Amino acid sequence: MELHDDHSEYPLAPEKLKVTDEMLSPYAKKLLEDLDLKGTSTEKLIPNLYPKEKYVDMMEDNHLFDTSEYDPNHPLHSTLNKKVLGKMKDETHGIPIQEFVGLKSKMYSLIYEENKQLCEKKTAKGIKKSVIKHDTRHEHYKQCLFNKEIHMSTMTQIRSYDHKLYNISINKLGLSPYDDKRYLLDDGIQSLAYGHWRI
Repeated sequence: MELHDDHSEYPLAPEKLKVTDEMLSPYAKKLLEDLDLKGTSTEKLIPNLYPKEKYVDMMEDNHLFDTSEYDPNHPLHSTLNKKVLGKMKDETHGIPIQEFVGLKSKMYSLIYEENKQLCEKKTAKGIKKSVIKHDTRHEHYKQCLFNKEIHMSTMTQIRSYDHKLYNISINKLGLSPYDDKRYLLDDGIQSLAYGHWRI
């Protein structure tokens, strides 16, 4: 694999990078202070952050978040940053996430509890939303990640060939543990960018 000439002048990304204070946003600095993780490497920056009672800490930094879709009775609800680019958004609108499985970019599933019922939010780029909603479960994402199982998806589409409409059925790769943008290490979780010196 060859890179474009413009990229040949860039150094390879280091395996581990010490995160300095200059690299962090004010909110990230506060998180690290609260979690006592100063000077940690980049791969350790995704701990299981805040339980429910820690949502109060977001109040001080509410200017960094878009909380316009929270319940109007929620203490953090604000329309100040509604639809503002660059603001952090909460996909579950103030409800803590119980479980998350990320296979690759734009392919993840999460579970959260709403009104004493478990809810799933699933995304899979390239797969019809109706197939994701009815045929794909959070458990499929877990089997894919931990057991390296490939999940195929069958979709029906209307296609035109020679100006004639046909209703066709497509069997397509749905969920896959293999990320085509990163090199997966032996543990099946961690990955390296292509071009990394360890590959």
